[in-house]
Amino acid sequence: ALINASLENQGGIHSNTHRARMPALRCFAAYLKAETTITRLEKIERYVVEQFGIYLKEKYEIGEISPRTARDYLSHVNRALAQARGDETLVVN
Repeated sequence: ALINASLENQGGIHSNTHRARMPALRCFAAYLKAETTITRLEKIERYVVEQFGIYLKEKYEIGEISPRTARDYLSHVNRALAQARGDETLVVN
């Protein structure tokens, strides 16, 4: 749903912004599938996004991703969630 929301927000065009978000949104979806029972966008709560940030930090600390990638992934997920919901409730800095 987040990938579709991102695409809709870009006017249905596979823009550079949408392309840049894809790996982050796929990572978030894989995280949700592996670590939660959430299957619907409206069921995501702020603490889940916070836990995703911790997950990214751990991936950075063990050398799987760079600090920039971790930051960018969280930022992309924040923006996609905010656009999909129409508010900033789930945004985690």
